[in-house]
Amino acid sequence: HLLKIVEETSKRHIKLVLLSRPLFHPYDDYEFEKRFNEYNLLTKITAKEKSIPFIDIDVQFATESQYFSDAAHLNKQGLKRMAEMINSIIWPNGGV
Repeated sequence: HLLKIVEETSKRHIKLVLLSRPLFHPYDDYEFEKRFNEYNLLTKITAKEKSIPFIDIDVQFATESQYFSDAAHLNKQGLKRMAEMINSIIWPNGGV
């Protein structure tokens, strides 16, 4: 589905930014963490191949427990920080 999103946003001239999914590390479910890592890797590869900006949210938040409501979901503070990171990519000169 990711390639379809890339295709559609390109056709409609919509600027796309891809993100990794954050997961607090270490996580106690190996299979779940493995799937997260696979998703993040494929997203990163797609971004590179298609020249799409990529923000590695997982790396930015991996050990920052104060930003998580549980191991796989950001809390209000984490969402605010993530929005600021996205904003800096979309509007690097300060924009909105």
